[in-house]
Amino acid sequence: MKPTVPLSGDPREPARSDGMKREARRRDAHLRLLTEQMPAIVWSTDADLRFTSCLGAGLEGLDLRPREQTCRSLFEYFATDDAEFLPIAAHRRALMGEAVHFELTWSGRAFAAHVEPLRDAGGAVAGTIGVALDISEQRRAEEQLLHVIRHDPLTGLPNRAVFIERLQRRLGPPVQGEERVAVLLVDVDRFKAINAGLGHSAGDQVLCEIARRLGRCVTSRDTLARFGEDGFAILIHGVEEGEDAARVARWIQRDLAVPMTVDGRQVVATVSIGVALGTASHRLPEHLLRDADTALNRAKALGRARYELFDENMHVREVALLALEMELQQALARGQFRVCYQPIVSLETGAVAGFEALARWQHPLRGLLLPAEFIPAAEESGLILELDHWMLRDACRQAREWGLATRELPFGLSVNLAAKGLSQRDLVDRVGLALRETGVEARRMGLEVTEGALLEDAEPTRATLTALRALDLAVSIDDFGTGRSSLSHLHDLPVDTLKIDRSFVAELARRRESAEIVRTIVRLGRGLGLGVIAEGVETEEQRDALRDMGCDHAQGYLYAPPVPAEAAQRMLALGRARPA
Repeated sequence: MKPTVPLSGDPREPARSDGMKREARRRDAHLRLLTEQMPAIVWSTDADLRFTSCLGAGLEGLDLRPREQTCRSLFEYFATDDAEFLPIAAHRRALMGEAVHFELTWSGRAFAAHVEPLRDAGGAVAGTIGVALDISEQRRAEEQLLHVIRHDPLTGLPNRAVFIERLQRRLGPPVQGEERVAVLLVDVDRFKAINAGLGHSAGDQVLCEIARRLGRCVTSRDTLARFGEDGFAILIHGVEEGEDAARVARWIQRDLAVPMTVDGRQVVATVSIGVALGTASHRLPEHLLRDADTALNRAKALGRARYELFDENMHVREVALLALEMELQQALARGQFRVCYQPIVSLETGAVAGFEALARWQHPLRGLLLPAEFIPAAEESGLILELDHWMLRDACRQAREWGLATRELPFGLSVNLAAKGLSQRDLVDRVGLALRETGVEARRMGLEVTEGALLEDAEPTRATLTALRALDLAVSIDDFGTGRSSLSHLHDLPVDTLKIDRSFVAELARRRESAEIVRTIVRLGRGLGLGVIAEGVETEEQRDALRDMGCDHAQGYLYAPPVPAEAAQRMLALGRARPA
């Protein structure tokens, strides 16, 4: 029997085994090096939540060194015994087999972390392993971007979205003991004129200075926000009654009354303010903002540079105004407007010297409506532009139909032009088109603008009137004496006639001041070579007083009310407003 020879292994096996061990050590070294250099923190814990390793360049942000935390528990590191503290709770969930992602701010740094179970060779959970990435720079970038998105770049104030968000948090069902809030909407008066006169850069400076002054009138609890191109909104806390909010409005107007210096110029910017007090009925931000906006519109309508506190009557008026605006649109589309003509007569002879075209609305339910019943709504809605254009075309057509009879009228046929119309860039072109399409001679027509309209964007308005006169149209200043135009500049204005406001004529016999104003206007007109017409003459006493003052022409119910075209044509044929 042969002796048993033991089998020998592959002589290359020991060398291969040593090489694998060296490769494993090399991989471990590379992995450790990578872990220690990566901008993160990698750690592991045992089942008692004690660190068994802690590596990564991210430790430097926390002023820690690798392996410094080994054997310390998470409770010790975070200095808490609260098991529900976010990172500890996350590790406890990992011990139960769950992978958890969370974000945490610690030691002034922001981290995004991920923790999951660390299992032994048998698959049982033996601890946890986690990684955290320092996202502080990302978080700062996000915050900067969010600030840009939520703030006005010019003034640095919160924007409309932020304001509405904060207002929303304070509205809803009333809570016992909870303070009330108020909203103030602040609009800069005539800001377009500031931009046009001083330039947009100066306009930006004005807005920034207004924002600074508004900030002095509110507390740190309140919210001041930029709200539109030339507006601001204020959310006031701790309001018990409307007077509390009104007091803030008065502070604002007092602070803004002090002139500001812009590019070496002294500028006073006034504001109109609408105030609304939060109530149980205001469940949504837009409800309270609507009421504040209604009060703001009321403040503007009453002359600007003032504040108005919302009341329910304002809302009723707004709803009625909206309904009237809708009816006006339908009336224009359905041809419900009519033109009546009131004669202008010579005070000396009673002869017809011209006509003023006046709008009337033939309402299907309410009958014939006078301008006072619909013109304010037309101006508010902007429909006045379309109505004025229609009036001009119809009056031009009528003047053409009357033919030669209107050639001898000193004042021709005049049409009123709203202040908004003067700011339209295509106004002169539209007037020229109406003249060409109707075939009427421009010298038979005239335009009337109110004294107040001359104050809106004075230089552009002057240029527009000059261009209209270049078409051979006459221009009259209506309601003269009621505005604030400078008499020293009157000779520079491209106008032909002054029409004395009816309020002075009505008081001629009762108030010496009114008589002196009329006398002064008559002398002024004569001195400047302008025609003068007294409006609203209703009595022979007024007629005689005007004649004695040297006024040459008048119009009013003493001679004739506004009449349809047929009646006006009969006056033209007779040459007088009434038969002799």
